[in-house]
Amino acid sequence: MVKEYLSHHHLPFKEVNVFRDPGSIDEMLHYTGSFTAPLLRIGREFVQGYHPAAIERLLAQTGWLDS
Repeated sequence: MVKEYLSHHHLPFKEVNVFRDPGSIDEMLHYTGSFTAPLLRIGREFVQGYHPAAIERLLAQTGWLDS
């Protein structure tokens, strides 16, 4: 659902498959302390799971989405 949300708003994103990208699980644990997917990084902040209100707030704060 995160990919659909970002695509709907025509926002670029990079998808990382944690099972195919060596080190990505360790990086995820390092930054968030948990293994929750999906994980979305917006600027320096993270959104774990699909939470449209949190995603929209961070996108607006970073200038990716008009508030």
